Amino acid sequence: MLVETDFWPNFLYALQQRAIPALLVNGRISDSSWRWYQRGRWLFGPLFRSFAVLAMQTEADARRLVSLGVPAERVLALGNLKFDTAPLAAVEVIDRRQLGIATGSRVWVAGSTHEGEEEIIFRVMQRLLPRYPGMCLVVAPRQVERGAAVAALARARGLAVWRRSMGSPAGGQVLVLDSLGELARVYGLAELAFVGGSLVAARGHNPLEPAELGKPVVFGPHMEDFAEVSAALLRAGGARQVSEEEELFRVLDHWLAEPTVARQAGAQARLLVEAGRGGAARHVAVIKQLLQGGGGHGPVA
Repeated sequence: MLVETDFWPNFLYALQQRAIPALLVNGRISDSSWRWYQRGRWLFGPLFRSFAVLAMQTEADARRLVSLGVPAERVLALGNLKFDTAPLAAVEVIDRRQLGIATGSRVWVAGSTHEGEEEIIFRVMQRLLPRYPGMCLVVAPRQVERGAAVAALARARGLAVWRRSMGSPAGGQVLVLDSLGELARVYGLAELAFVGGSLVAARGHNPLEPAELGKPVVFGPHMEDFAEVSAALLRAGGARQVSEEEELFRVLDHWLAEPTVARQAGAQARLLVEAGRGGAARHVAVIKQLLQGGGGHGPVA
């Protein structure tokens, strides 16, 4: 069983030689990969046909495989497994007092940020603070060991900053969440969320976490690892995509100035996540059917 884009020719050939069926789960084909597959269909067509079943995320992914000569009965569109992760709605939101965030202060979260993004985020925060006094920004660097460096960047911008890893809540304008396993709980405090790895070329991170909690989501242009999910959020009106600092400021300022609009966007994001569930059960049914069918490469539909 291979996942998403794990196409290993030698491994697949070995499976074929042993009459062991191969299953691709949560499969996807990016636009850039599709261009390569079309140019080299003489190579990739036989590779994909070596799978007993290809369970793809979308109908568009499935159609692309069929156009490469994969028998249609072997290609299924079962949805994206990322929608079926453990429900965050059941996760207890962290008490803001534990974090040193003042009662009543408005909160926005920048999650899974990378080097090069925090400076942009802090400049935007500087512009927002005069318009929304008392607001708090929580920045969760993707690499928690960068906590001290991220805090230093905030101080250099004149922002009052404290770090979660330092223990006792301190309070201020920027909390650096340099701890493990707390981001999902902190998203619950936010009015809106920025998803990192997207303003720099880091291929983006999971926007479904804040979306599931009903938070409007904003991200940059680099969402390659979550292309289908981010596109779905944009179509649903649950997210906005920005290309640079000024756009990020405008989106955040609009949502903060119009909280009803922000809540509506968050509601659309949550509805999308709920509607996307069920892919895991469909995958399990296909796996059971494949196992019951023995070791051949016959169609499973």
